Amino acid sequence: MAGQGKKVGPHAGSMFLILAVILIFAAASVFFLTGGGSADKTSPSSSSPGSEASRDFLSLTSLETASSGQSPAASQELIPPATGGETETSETQSHASTGASASHAGSTNSQTSTPTAPPPDPASGNPDTYQIYISKNSFTVAVLSRDAAGQYTQVVKIFKAATGGTKTRTGTFEIQHKDQKFTKLRWYSFNTSFSGHCPYATYFTGGVYFHGPIFHKKDPHTLNTKFYNRIGKANTSGCLRLPTAQARWIYYNCPYGTKVIVANDDRYRAPEHEQIPPDQFWDPTDPDARPPVTAFELNISQLELEVGESFQLALQGILPSNTATVRFIFESGQPAVAEIDSQGLIRGLAEGIAIIRVRADDVYAVERTCTVLVRQTEGSDDEPGGG
Repeated sequence: MAGQGKKVGPHAGSMFLILAVILIFAAASVFFLTGGGSADKTSPSSSSPGSEASRDFLSLTSLETASSGQSPAASQELIPPATGGETETSETQSHASTGASASHAGSTNSQTSTPTAPPPDPASGNPDTYQIYISKNSFTVAVLSRDAAGQYTQVVKIFKAATGGTKTRTGTFEIQHKDQKFTKLRWYSFNTSFSGHCPYATYFTGGVYFHGPIFHKKDPHTLNTKFYNRIGKANTSGCLRLPTAQARWIYYNCPYGTKVIVANDDRYRAPEHEQIPPDQFWDPTDPDARPPVTAFELNISQLELEVGESFQLALQGILPSNTATVRFIFESGQPAVAEIDSQGLIRGLAEGIAIIRVRADDVYAVERTCTVLVRQTEGSDDEPGGG
């Protein structure tokens, strides 16, 4: 029995040795896989897709992409900023980290607006890009650029101006900023023999400006037509009164320091200024004006209906063709006789005469009328019955 025990012993020792090696190998594997428990290693929980570290990286990527105008790889629905170069950080982070849908484009969030390029800074730019030459004898303003030799001979803009005659003194000046009054002004207001407001004023010497037409209010639909039609004549106190579009162009494109030459000559001669009707109270060159309706007709001016009968009133010949007016008001002067709905449908209600009024819902309030005669339906009168 003892001999058998000695024979078996070495096999048992080998088995224990193999088991020990396996245990050591397993322990080492666990040690290396877990990073040895070192505190400077990132734990699995901190690198999971839903972790704070992951969200911070995504937000940062989104912010950088918003500034560059490119779409991030992690979120294709990033909403662009409303204006170029500006970002509302909290909104951008929210959309990037939650994967906001592009369907938000219809919401009121300002970031969903299509970016629009603002006009140039009226105070910035190279003052040597243009030179302005005023030929007083022909009431002409010419904006010049340089030719290949560096001389100001290339006509960029040319247009008529109202001048002040001898009050517009000759000489060489430059567009300048002296203080809050003598500078570039979006609206220049005055109160002399009468009051008025002129858009896009650009100061260049001794109280003299380039500016747009005279308006009764700071509203492009309150034009003083009489003075607008005097552009191209000597009738100012010294300033150069221009159509709105031309004054606006100088305001934005000729910065402080731009040279202005005023001469008693007719070196440059612009086409005649286009007159407008006396009842037109907006400048046709003004990009901000939204023309109201000046004329329209109804498809009928006199109408006969029976009680209970209807007729569709329609508008035609609306002028100007680019009017901004989108609404007309329909009213009945005698609603008990004939009524009209908001779409122009007239319905006879009782015997009599009704005056239907249709008015453009804008500053001019142009109105047209239709006279409606309503009769009783034939055979509807009460008659004594037989019998």
